[in-house]
Amino acid sequence: MNIVLMNLSKEFLSGELQTFFLARGLQESSEHSIVLICRDGSKLQALARQHDIEVFSLASGLLGRALGRLKLRWFFRRNPGRWIVHTHDNISAALGADLSRKHTDLRLIHSRHTPERISDGKLQDKIRAGLLVACETQEIAFIMAEAKIMPRSLKIIHGGIDASGYPKRTNRGNGRIIFGCGGRLEPGNGHETLIRALPFFQKLAESSAACPPAWEVRLSGSGPLFEPLLELAKELGVESRLAFLGGQDSKVVFPDCDLLVAPAESGEGCSLALMEGWAVGLPIICSDSMAHQETAVNLRDALWFANGNAEDLAEKMWSLIADATLQNKLMAGGKEALQSFSHTAMTGRYLECYERLLAINFI
Repeated sequence: MNIVLMNLSKEFLSGELQTFFLARGLQESSEHSIVLICRDGSKLQALARQHDIEVFSLASGLLGRALGRLKLRWFFRRNPGRWIVHTHDNISAALGADLSRKHTDLRLIHSRHTPERISDGKLQDKIRAGLLVACETQEIAFIMAEAKIMPRSLKIIHGGIDASGYPKRTNRGNGRIIFGCGGRLEPGNGHETLIRALPFFQKLAESSAACPPAWEVRLSGSGPLFEPLLELAKELGVESRLAFLGGQDSKVVFPDCDLLVAPAESGEGCSLALMEGWAVGLPIICSDSMAHQETAVNLRDALWFANGNAEDLAEKMWSLIADATLQNKLMAGGKEALQSFSHTAMTGRYLECYERLLAINFI
């Protein structure tokens, strides 16, 4: 089977990580010809080359220009045959739709990794050109339906990660409680709720009969809300409890944490944070957002709090650090849940779709 994965984003967020893990899963199957089309100089390009994944890159200056489209057409003319073309971002979706009109042997599938509403009518048309639109969550599927993507073209395919690449939680043994939180600092990811929870948490700690533990929250992520979040922390008097770590890799940050907080209300990475926390071996507190409810089960592999409710989040944070039995239960449940969200499981789900699409014959 000949498969092209396209992701031309200049950033490296959850969608790009899912693209990489899918490429790895397809590569490991060793039965398929895999090419990753990505932006020249991107982190995705570098990561793919580190793992010997074949890359066909486009310079940023060629994207959206006729020369870039010609370069892609040249690739398929040099490599004739029936191809799966699987796009993972808006730029790729538009280029993939153009390619499918020029090359009738291409079978086009789009993946949507974020609940981004599509107001651009031209982009909606490009996405409708796909034989299948794979949505990472039910929330995304609802949004695609709003954009008049035919229900028969929609399929929910959850993401997955390669857990073997994540270091396990370390035992620091210093008695300090460290809460970790990942995700880009942007609307929808719930960082404001977490910061607003900290004064409530501090009161619970100070009012406890036991000596309150030393604690802090480490935020790994960058984005447009950094300054507003920092100002909010100062206003609430909790800036000394926060460490803004910038865009550090979760593989570096999470192993030094004791618990993971996933406060996302919606948006990118809702499920990815849970998978990465499980891979490291952390007990998780997460919002009961739609995406989290698709991924985790309350009191089995995560502890839910009411989405957007800072006081409830603080209460759940306090109750979990005091309950070692529940922590162990959630860690064991997370290890089990992760089996359904491995990159090999995700790859298998996509391969089933690819095979069905290749069986379609156009007259």
